[in-house]
Order: sequence, then C-alpha cells, then structure tokens
Amino acid sequence: MDYKEVISKLEEYDITVFPQKHIDHQSGWTGENLFLKNENGFLNRRGNYTKEPTYDTIDLSGNGYCFSEESVKEAMEQVENFFLFNKVDSLETFGKYIKKNLVAH
Repeated sequence: MDYKEVISKLEEYDITVFPQKHIDHQSGWTGENLFLKNENGFLNRRGNYTKEPTYDTIDLSGNGYCFSEESVKEAMEQVENFFLFNKVDSLETFGKYIKKNLVAH
C-alpha cells in the first residue's frame, strides 16, 4: 500500500482523522477509532454525513481495535465509494457507480 497516496486522497477530500477512545465493556479491551470527517461531518459507508460518529462511520481502524494495512485499505475504498456515490448525478456517473459497486465480479 502506498501510504503517501492515502495521505494525498485524504488531503484531496479535506478529510481529517478524528480519534476517539473505544472501550469494550464486556472484555475490558480498549482501542481507538480513527473516524474520518470533513467540514460537512463524519463520512458514513451509506454515502451520507452525520454530526457525530455512528456505527456506519468510516474508520481507519476498522472497529477501534484493528488498525492495520487491511483496515486502512478497506476504509480508503469506502472513501472512494462515498465520493463516487455523492457524484452520481447523471447516467454516466450512475453507470460508473454500478460497475464499481454493484456488478458481480
């Protein structure tokens, strides 16, 4: 994974990382979510913004415990999908979204 490319993408979309401590009350494990947000709010996997982090907020750590190359890769794919979804305003952009996200491979 090219981490400089990750940084460039985050900067391109004016995304900041919002760290938030996470505690699993059953196990006692502690971790830190690395939620993504910009001036519009927290980015969510469903293509919308929220004022506060939710279950669907895109998280570089995956779930607060698993910050890894795979969790960063997955989060960046979600960021790309988020902005692709928000650009759907024509048949052409709809087609791109469908091909990237909904066509079986």
